[in-house]
Amino acid sequence: MNEVATIPLVNLHLIRGQNLYEGQYALLVMSNYNRNHSSPTLNYTSGLMQLQLSNLTGRKCDPGCFNGSCWAPGPDHCQKCKDFNDEGTCKDTCPPPKIYDRTTHQVVNNPNTKYTFGAACVKSCPHNYVVTEGSCVRSCSTGMHEVEERGIQRCKSCDGVSCDGVGLLTNTIAVNSSNIDSFLNCTKINGDIILLESSFKGDPHYNIGPMDPEKLRNFRTVKEITGYLMITSWPDNMTSLSVFENLEIIRGRSAWLGLRSLKEVSAGNVILKNNPELCYTHTIKWSQFFRSAAQAYRTNTDMCSEF
Repeated sequence: MNEVATIPLVNLHLIRGQNLYEGQYALLVMSNYNRNHSSPTLNYTSGLMQLQLSNLTGRKCDPGCFNGSCWAPGPDHCQKCKDFNDEGTCKDTCPPPKIYDRTTHQVVNNPNTKYTFGAACVKSCPHNYVVTEGSCVRSCSTGMHEVEERGIQRCKSCDGVSCDGVGLLTNTIAVNSSNIDSFLNCTKINGDIILLESSFKGDPHYNIGPMDPEKLRNFRTVKEITGYLMITSWPDNMTSLSVFENLEIIRGRSAWLGLRSLKEVSAGNVILKNNPELCYTHTIKWSQFFRSAAQAYRTNTDMCSEF
């Protein structure tokens, strides 16, 4: 057996335990003694008496670490954050837009504010997201609309009417006779506008009847669509998209000819194809509507007769 009385581990600060003895022990001290078999009362005559672990500190992960996983103590040594990651430091919330000034006793703007985006704290939201209450969101909630303030899209209470579009309406894949009246007097659509063949002919599977094309006039008041506009079917007796004549901004993926007030397509590409009667699409400078150089457009080759 070992007879050493002291093991000088005075400089040991941390035992990581990445490899365990017998799969469970990070520190195991045993069988350090010498037994006196001739003494009836004193069984042990020598052995380990001191480990001298005077500087060993327990590794206690910060509360912001996910599931107690960390490389070392502190919120900046977590393997994964429980809530939000602020440039490598785990926090329960991101720096808010407003803070309390203890000197003036006023609520003031926070110069170090950041926005929640997924599980991260970011200094600015992606250009096709909207800022609301210190977070980056895809679209404003009902009763709110987007406004631009110093180059940032923010959600504000609106004077007009904000309505949910496809993607936010329950059990809806397209505009149809069951939901077209919900767009009456809307100035902004939160979500998408999708018009399919089933929009006009109905969908017997879901017991939805055909939609009167005149109901498309409900879109005359729409100025903004936060998602995308997709039209794969259109009434034969309507030769233009004039029902969208007041549409100014699409913040999603696609747009089509006839949108006289269109000013911007914030993200995604524009595709116009398989429309043999749709003429002069090549004359539109679609790039002027784009926010990013990565956006592209493709239009159908003109097959129209010369006038």
